[in-house]
Amino acid sequence: MDVFEDFLIAGEEIDELNSEGFFGLEAKELLRKRDAMDTSQYLYKSIKIWLESNSDKAQTKHLIKILFRLYINSLKVNSQKVIDILDAFWRGTSDQPHIEGMSAYTELTRLFTEAKESLSDPTLGTSTATKRRAASNISNTYSKGVEFIGKTLVNLIAIAKVANNKEFNMYRDSKLSLFDKVKKFNKITNNQYQDITDIINRYVRNAEAHLSLTFSTTRSKFVLRKRDNGKLVNDYITIEDMLLKLFPSVGAYAQAFVYSGSLLVIAYEDKELFKKTINEIYM
Repeated sequence: MDVFEDFLIAGEEIDELNSEGFFGLEAKELLRKRDAMDTSQYLYKSIKIWLESNSDKAQTKHLIKILFRLYINSLKVNSQKVIDILDAFWRGTSDQPHIEGMSAYTELTRLFTEAKESLSDPTLGTSTATKRRAASNISNTYSKGVEFIGKTLVNLIAIAKVANNKEFNMYRDSKLSLFDKVKKFNKITNNQYQDITDIINRYVRNAEAHLSLTFSTTRSKFVLRKRDNGKLVNDYITIEDMLLKLFPSVGAYAQAFVYSGSLLVIAYEDKELFKKTINEIYM
């Protein structure tokens, strides 16, 4: 079996969704033209579509800056290692194929799009079934988003260690709990990039690897089932916190992680296009 099979399957799935217009007509049209474009031009056009969309971009832009600052500190020490670490997130490696994150990104992107659409359902305010479905979509998407951030932390820990001239082991770090990944990343970076880990709700980061997050219509709150001193207990997240802070933040982070990597590629291939892209993002 090809060690990159998961990566290839996930790439095909996201292309299939894109070709059906799942991510919008502009993205569909860009996919059609992709093979005729340089990589840097394709990535620039992808960022351009995001910039011209109606979505709130402030948090994504902020996180891009934070991630880029982390990358730059490590690129100064060993640029090839940084590139290899980021590439390993998307494709895994020949001896560690399971660390690929393309499949996780594909799943998160699909769920996030569906969850946002469910919030636009005209029956949302009148139908209990629609409310439950929308709440289920939101909680599932946030859970997957937290898992996605946890996967990226393995690579970010490795990149941070490059800046400190320290050895890293992504296989070992991939086995850590979410809590331990957050703790390790913040420690080795002296909390310089805590805005990344703050996206993960403080209750969630102490929960099990696979979150038990549901919505209680009676309480009108999201219920997080977690283990505390060997016992299962409930923590509660308000609708406002989930919809206005937590849910949007995982989408913003996924975008920032992708676009910061895209900017690195553009910078290496076409410095003038990189300057143009940065100006358009932060003008």
